[in-house]
Parts: sequence; C-alpha cells; structure tokens
Amino acid sequence: MLLRTLDASSGAIDGAWWPRTAYPSGELHDLITVLKPRLGRLARVVFDWKSGECIDCGIMHLYGVHGVRLALLVIPADTAPELATQRMRWATGQPLPVDQVPELIPR
Repeated sequence: MLLRTLDASSGAIDGAWWPRTAYPSGELHDLITVLKPRLGRLARVVFDWKSGECIDCGIMHLYGVHGVRLALLVIPADTAPELATQRMRWATGQPLPVDQVPELIPR
C-alpha cells in the first residue's frame, strides 16, 4: 500500500493498494489496521469496480466515522511488479523513474 503524503496536493485517488492474493477481502483487516492512524475508526468500505474500456480500474473508498475519506486504487494481485509499481506511483502523484517515461508516451 502506498498513500499520498499529507502535505501533497490532493487528487481523486489518495493511494494504491496491491493485495498479495486474488482474495483482497481476506486482507482487508490488515489494510484497515494500517490505515487507522490516517482514517480513524472505520465506518464504511465501498468497492467501485468499473467495467468497460478501463482495465483494472477498481477503486475502494474507505470512510471514517469523523468524515475522513480515502480512495485507493486496487491493483490486482497478479499484476506484474513493474506495472504495479508504476500504478502505485501514479496513484500517489509520485513521478515515474526517468527510464520508464518513454514507454508511457504514445508514438
């Protein structure tokens, strides 16, 4: 899991989560425990699995009891490590390493 820093400019997505298995619900307790300092006590979890042209664009929304909200890009467990790293960095607003930028630019 990777989150935007608290002083970073906010975006629609606050971070990314890359579960270790194809069953993220089994890992949810650990995720919530890690997020507790930032989120507070959890009130609700909502999965927003989009379909259609978007590939792997599932967003998980977590709501704390005091109005704190986090939106996490959920990266499928079987995603290649290099691609997962790129997506996690994108979700948190971090720049990609220079050597990976050219392959993301359409030719």
